[in-house]
Amino acid sequence: MKRYWAIVKKDLAQLRESKRELKDIYKIAFSHKKMIAYEQLVNQQMESMSYEELARRIEHFASYLHNTYPSSSGEYIAIDLPNSPSFLIAFWGSLMAGYSPYLVNSYYPFSLRNSLLKRLSISKIITLSEQYNAYFQCISIPTFLETEHETPKEEWWSNRFALSSSYTGMEAKIVVYDGASVAAEIENSDAILEKNSWFMQDFHGEIKIAAILPFFHIFGIMVSYLWFAFYGRTIVFFHDLSPLTIRSTIIRHGITHIFAPPILFGRLFDEIEKGVTKLGSKKKKQFHHAIDFIAKVGDFSPRLSLFLSRILLKEVRLQAFGESPRFMISGGASIKKRSIKDD
Repeated sequence: MKRYWAIVKKDLAQLRESKRELKDIYKIAFSHKKMIAYEQLVNQQMESMSYEELARRIEHFASYLHNTYPSSSGEYIAIDLPNSPSFLIAFWGSLMAGYSPYLVNSYYPFSLRNSLLKRLSISKIITLSEQYNAYFQCISIPTFLETEHETPKEEWWSNRFALSSSYTGMEAKIVVYDGASVAAEIENSDAILEKNSWFMQDFHGEIKIAAILPFFHIFGIMVSYLWFAFYGRTIVFFHDLSPLTIRSTIIRHGITHIFAPPILFGRLFDEIEKGVTKLGSKKKKQFHHAIDFIAKVGDFSPRLSLFLSRILLKEVRLQAFGESPRFMISGGASIKKRSIKDD
């Protein structure tokens, strides 16, 4: 844990001494050159890339974007991509090329997405979807990756990006974040870790974050990506978000930190309960007695509750997530009590 404290203090000191722009956040994050930036499964084979190699691709994309699609300073460009390496290249590459990325909420109906893009006078979009072809100039990351590009001799940084609200009100709002607003969140790190050192727990010397929350949402881009990438940690991408895929990916990659909406934890609990039910009524009864007891202990001693859960629910936990998970956060809505007890 002392190792992580040293990293946090060093990186935060650099950030606080800088202009606190998105460019500064990028430079500090990608100074962890040999650390693994991301992992994913491709055709059942593990694929990973270091921060150094990812930075090279980002720089090449920035050069390609700037030279092929010249922009006015700070012009908005849309990104409609799933959580993926391509998203990271598009996000940082756009900023480095002088564009301000607008992260499209792909859950919105197309008419609403189109309306929001027009509100920002956007003419270009980085996407894999053909929906936009008739309305915007579409840019493809896979097409870019097929050819070699030069490392830029200069950078043209923008210092803002935008995304939409969760659309829980009557109207979708566009919210803009600059480097200072992102830096303010990152600078909370030392205070958070002082109050909850569990946040720094690793598995076999590594901290890996599940990229479950969509990066077009502020909770996803800020908590699941920027906060951890700033310290050179590993983001793990998923092929899909079915309970089976999530569970198998967590186990195979050794994911330690999981941030997800309540509904996902509820679905995972349902899958766990199905597995317990197959073991017979006696096992099922013991399982529910155990989680009720652990929950009661947790009311007065969270650490003892954690210790008991690792003993009494060891078999279930190993089947559900493996040994690696260290920290789970649910946000965005209320979570069912049964899911809290099990998770």
